Amino acid sequence: MALFGIFGKGNRLADAALGAPMPTEVFSYASPWADSSTLKEAVITHLHDLPGEDAPINRATAMNLAAVSKARHLIASTIGRFPLVVMSGRETYEQAPGWATQIEAARPRSLTITWTVDHLIFYGRAFWVITDRYATGYPRRFAWVPEAEAEVSETGVLTAAWGHPVSPEAYIRFDAPHEGLLNFGRRILRKALDTERAAENAAANPVPSIELHQVSGDELTDDQVDQLLEGWRLARTAKGGGVAFTNPVVEARTHGQAAEQLLIDAQNQAALGIARAMGVPAWAVDANVAGFSMNYSNSASRGRELIDFGLMPYMAAIADRLSMDDVAARGVWVKFETSDYLDPPFREKVEALKVAIDAGIYSPDDARKIIQGIPLESKEEHGEDPRDSPAASGTDRRGNPEQPAH
Repeated sequence: MALFGIFGKGNRLADAALGAPMPTEVFSYASPWADSSTLKEAVITHLHDLPGEDAPINRATAMNLAAVSKARHLIASTIGRFPLVVMSGRETYEQAPGWATQIEAARPRSLTITWTVDHLIFYGRAFWVITDRYATGYPRRFAWVPEAEAEVSETGVLTAAWGHPVSPEAYIRFDAPHEGLLNFGRRILRKALDTERAAENAAANPVPSIELHQVSGDELTDDQVDQLLEGWRLARTAKGGGVAFTNPVVEARTHGQAAEQLLIDAQNQAALGIARAMGVPAWAVDANVAGFSMNYSNSASRGRELIDFGLMPYMAAIADRLSMDDVAARGVWVKFETSDYLDPPFREKVEALKVAIDAGIYSPDDARKIIQGIPLESKEEHGEDPRDSPAASGTDRRGNPEQPAH
């Protein structure tokens, strides 16, 4: 295993990337939950005199919104559970690199992917530094860089990680199809935060639904008022409490729940705005769309909608970047395996295959292979030899013969 460049022996950046024990002053800055944008938010807002709705919002504040946190968990954790599959043409690449199963030396692959997607959602970008390479020059292991540990130039170039310089060839950058929720969704998040704040104030200072208002007679003492209210409450909870009587001295005035209902509607609208901004269906954040109802025949249909409209942009951003020639050999490409997630119940699959067999689309042997997850076509059937693929030619990304690792 050959470490080079910024990851020389004794380098604390290499220790951080490889998960080795580190001094407390270094490790304290390596948390993926660290968010250094709080101070920047305050400084930018005051220096530029930005209105409240345009003021920057950091990740921690955004995650306090239930709709944001649920959408984030759904998107990031769902993609994180999908295996990475390295392909050569239409066949699985047998010489898959080590990062396909474990990206970082001291962190599970699913967790690395989850936090990478997290940063794509909030910041529109994510960085992996290369911690180990094969003798051919291709990466073997990476280390995900938390946004708080990344020093980025105005042009988006990673210049340092964990306080140490990073050369351009020592990292790869992932780009989301947008500039990050904290940037383009600033007003949406601000309005949702204002709605949540109003709801909290209403909960802390509730408006009484019924007021017992004295209209005549001598003013009641505090003790008399307490006795009157207590008697009214007990009567409402007793059998037949829906019927009440007031004398000419006291009048029962009903205020209703109009304000609270308005807040509920506002919270639902805020959740809908967040769902639209994050590209997920309304049901994903438990929001309701007036006059719209969608029923799913099974969980696979719901999962397919989620992948197609919410997850695919991030999956494509990661898979396509890992398929580039500076990461994988020519002719090799990467995809996320989603078949298990989208697989319909066994009974439905068998019924569908029976229809296909009766229609002459599949043979019984084809159906058996599909059930077992065996591909129906291979390169040999099309007259191609997998050994002719550039990915299996034993050359590096420059076309030179591969040399064994030292």
